[in-house]
Amino acid sequence: EAHHKDIGCIDGKGEAPVAAKEQQQIVRRDGRDTKQSHLSCLAAAERSQKEQQKETIRTEIGRLMEAEDLHGLCYELRWTLREMQHTFEAQDIQKIEAALQETSEWKDKNLLAPNHILEEKRQQLEGVVYPIMLQCMQH
Repeated sequence: EAHHKDIGCIDGKGEAPVAAKEQQQIVRRDGRDTKQSHLSCLAAAERSQKEQQKETIRTEIGRLMEAEDLHGLCYELRWTLREMQHTFEAQDIQKIEAALQETSEWKDKNLLAPNHILEEKRQQLEGVVYPIMLQCMQH
């Protein structure tokens, strides 16, 4: 009597078995060996893989948008600094330029940083620049 591994459509980790394609026989939990069961498992695995690919793409698009937002913020702040240079004190200009330079260099070295890290970096930059700009605009 042949011994078959009972994998059903879900493996022990709760995931559709990717290796199901390599299995010669799939034995359903009720013990019946059917072509339909095999095809069903393959379809479930392929759907799962497609959903994972879609999620990976969505994540990458979100990360790229966050990186672009950080880049855009640096550009806008540099432009604002140039346009309003006469309203800032020299030490404030140096602080802003240093923060912009540090952020730009970090961004260039960390192109694959996850969204939450990019967001933290954006908040750090805003934390340095915005208080200086507000102070200068109030005077």
